[in-house]
Formats: sequence, C-alpha cells, structure tokens
Amino acid sequence: MFILYSIQQSVRLGSNVAIFMRTLCMSSSSLGRDYPAFGKSYADLLQKYTTAFVLAMVKKIVFVTENEEKYSEAKEILSSHFDVVFKSMSLVEIQGSSEDIVINKCKAAKEKLNVPFFVEDSSLCFNALNGLPGQYVKWFLKALGPSGLHKLVSAYEDKTAYAMCIVGYSDGQSDEIRLFHGRVDGKIVDPSGVHGFGWDACFLPDNSNESFAQMPKAKKCEISHRALALKNMCDAVIRNASGIKYWLL
Repeated sequence: MFILYSIQQSVRLGSNVAIFMRTLCMSSSSLGRDYPAFGKSYADLLQKYTTAFVLAMVKKIVFVTENEEKYSEAKEILSSHFDVVFKSMSLVEIQGSSEDIVINKCKAAKEKLNVPFFVEDSSLCFNALNGLPGQYVKWFLKALGPSGLHKLVSAYEDKTAYAMCIVGYSDGQSDEIRLFHGRVDGKIVDPSGVHGFGWDACFLPDNSNESFAQMPKAKKCEISHRALALKNMCDAVIRNASGIKYWLL
C-alpha cells in the first residue's frame, strides 16, 4: 500500500521523472527487505512498468536529434499520446548497420539523459543497387541531391526501393534499448513536390500517385516509414503502461 501511496503522491505533487523513479526504487527496496519472498516479485513487476507509467502520466518524451524537420514530424505523429520534447545533441554516426547506428546513438544520448527518450535513423534502399545507399543516404543526398539519387537508378529497369526508419527507445534508467522498425515500399522517381525534406521528392510510395514531397504533411505523417516506426514504439509503451494502471484501479 505504501508504494501505491508513493505513486499517487508523486503524481499529485507533480514530481519530475527522476524524483519519481527514486521514490519508487526506495519503496520497492524497503518492500524487498521487509518481505523478501513477496518483495522481489513485486519489485520486478514494478521495475517493468514504472517508466511506462511515468510516460502515461507525464506524457513527455524526448526526441534526441539535430534535425528539426524530423522533430516536427515526430511531434505530429505522436501528438495524440505524448508531448515530444526537442533535444538537439550531436551524436556520432558510426559506420555499420542501421541497427548498430541507432544503438550507438542511444548509448551516447543516455550518458547525458536520465529521462525517457528516443533516437532514429532513416534509410533509403534501392533494390537495383542491393540496398544502397541505405543508411548512408544522408551523405549521398548531400553530394547528389534528389535528382542525383534518381539518376543513380535511371540506367536500371528496376526502380523499386524502400524507405526504412529504425527508432531506438530508452527509459533513461536501465541499459535496455528497444528498437522499432517502419518500412514503406515504393520506387525512385524524378523529383517532384515542394513539401517534406531530404529525399522526399524522389520517393513515390506504393499505392500512391504522390511522392512524399507532394503530400501534405499530415498525410505523410500517417503513412511514412517514420510514422510506422514511431507508432510501433508508442503502442509498446502504452501496452506496458496499461499494466501499472491496473494496479492503481
């Protein structure tokens, strides 16, 4: 009962996430000491749901990125559930797989943050080029621009491609990093459209007659690779939050 009271008091007083987490850890520690058999299982359960509950109540999550356009989209995509806080942080992008890049970003960001946050990495993969430029598309784009990306596949009959986004989520407390994927298949086209950013103008999603750059922002934020990955993350956090809410009923 004391631990539930601590939760209620922390939320009522509007304590920040770090104080809230410390209160819960102290409570679970006392429970484990006084009632060893019961305390450990309850403390384990509490550990699993604490951060999800904090997110459910506070409804704030940090997006670590230097890209304001990505932040703007993430804020819109998650607006029904979370207030996304922009945190500009220069993170080294290692050479490796997209998963490796995201995990490394998460580890670097966690050294400076102790609150729930996420990072992301996006790829554009041409099937005719065995997945290139992939996770290195940012550098291809800087060198060639959207028109140059289109020219890379102009000599190939196969213009198909897919956009991939990988989101890395950390609760800011544990060492666990969770990855969430979003993929949209399509093809590379001659650049068209004035909306969006990056390579949006040369990517035409399947079952659409508009490139990402021709779509209004709201439409892109419903179907894009970034939207799918962030919605997967959001669903996972909400599922975890439902567990602790049950104990508070």
